Order: sequence, then structure tokens, then C-alpha cells
Amino acid sequence: MPFKTGKDYARPGVADRGAATIIDLLRARGHLDDLGRPVPDPTAGTPTGPPVLARLNHGRWLGDCNLQDTIRGRTCLNAQLLDPDDPRFFCVECHSLANGGRWRPVTWPANRAAIEAQLEARQQPEQNWEP
Repeated sequence: MPFKTGKDYARPGVADRGAATIIDLLRARGHLDDLGRPVPDPTAGTPTGPPVLARLNHGRWLGDCNLQDTIRGRTCLNAQLLDPDDPRFFCVECHSLANGGRWRPVTWPANRAAIEAQLEARQQPEQNWEP
């Protein structure tokens, strides 16, 4: 069973845009944060700030937001699907406000193929790996 990425959950014809697919859909729908700000353009600027570490959870590559959510006054714990072809992360929960509302880089394990090969025979709920 192949491991899931952001592309696997996108509608047909949209998946070729990578992990930003979810962000693209939110932008197209006019999604705004709690302060009325739109999701930033995925192509604007270079990702910056603390990197998001890719991890496997139930056969899905995910990244966790660990920024301080300045709106809710707590650490953001939102997780989002990642895609190795699009190593950017933007939190749709806290809107990465603690990072200036900018995209963050994603750090993938150098041995991703070996990790996937080791976990491939397991059932999906047991396909987990943490950096």
C-alpha cells in the first residue's frame, strides 16, 4: 500500500500542485484567518522560519505546526499533509502568524525510501515513524 501525501487527498486535476493543494483550495474559496487575512500566495517568497519535520502517521506523511498561536494564546498543534515534491508548510489553523504569516520549510528524512520500505508491510494504522 503506497504512503499518502497531500496530492492523494486533492480533487482530480488539482493534485499536480503538490502539498500546497489544500492551500490553493482555501485561497480559491477565499478562506480568511480569524483576523480577516487571506492565505498567502504559495509562490510568494522563500519559506522561512523553524522547519517542520515530516513524520509518518497511519501511512500519511504529516507535518505538525508547533508555533505559538497568538490568536488563541496557546501552542498550535495542527497537523497537515505534506508532499515531498512541495517542501513548504503553511498552517491553516494559526496562519503561521508567529512566523510572520509566511510559509515554513519542511525537513524530510534523508532515508525516506528506507523508512517507507521498512513500514510497507505493516497495516496502515501501524505505519508510523517519528524523526
